Amino acid sequence: MIKQCSIYFTLAILLVACARNCGKKGGNDQPKPTMAADSTLTAYADSILATDKSRMIITSLPWIDSLAAADSSFSLDNFRLTDSWIEESLITSPFEKDKEFFSLYGPYLKYSPDSLMFIDLDSYNIILKKGKNGEVVGYEAGPDNQITLIDLKGKKEMRLMFFGPGTYIHEAVWLDHETILLFGISEFNDFNSDNPVVWKYNIRNRNFDRFDYDHKVDVTDMKFYSKKVRMGEILIR
Repeated sequence: MIKQCSIYFTLAILLVACARNCGKKGGNDQPKPTMAADSTLTAYADSILATDKSRMIITSLPWIDSLAAADSSFSLDNFRLTDSWIEESLITSPFEKDKEFFSLYGPYLKYSPDSLMFIDLDSYNIILKKGKNGEVVGYEAGPDNQITLIDLKGKKEMRLMFFGPGTYIHEAVWLDHETILLFGISEFNDFNSDNPVVWKYNIRNRNFDRFDYDHKVDVTDMKFYSKKVRMGEILIR
């Protein structure tokens, strides 16, 4: 009996050790996205995207007009929360831009209400330069998208989001000093095809939320929205 108990005890210790080791395998130190509870999706989406304040800000965007043109039944009520996660830290580097940066990209930077921070949607992907006659021209640097949040007071820039081909972020607005909304299209959804998406980021609690449009919309003409609409006065080659 004593030998039998000893064997059971040894097996229990081995099982615990194995469970701990297995939990450490995989090599992925990034935090996993945390899905929100299904019962809260509609209410949460409404509270963020459909309040009077957010509607007034969002509906002023040409992006909304473009989406409404693509889908006559468009409604902000059709965005649904599909993912929610906390990003423990953002890749950060010193902000070291000269006056020429602000001269070239200034019209397209999205400043916070207190002007202490701004969102840079373009400088990673589109290189702006002055032409021979003083006009601004643009060159595409590649297919990737990087959205940067700049803290002017702290003199640092943080990589807010980064995507390869298949996702395009077109617009950004601030709901308040700490809440940012990003608008675009992505093919990574239940439709496996380009469709509207809204991302929300809260600076204070580092929380991301993703809202997908709940039915398929033909957004073929919106893929190049940034170049044709938001930066339409610049020739981008």
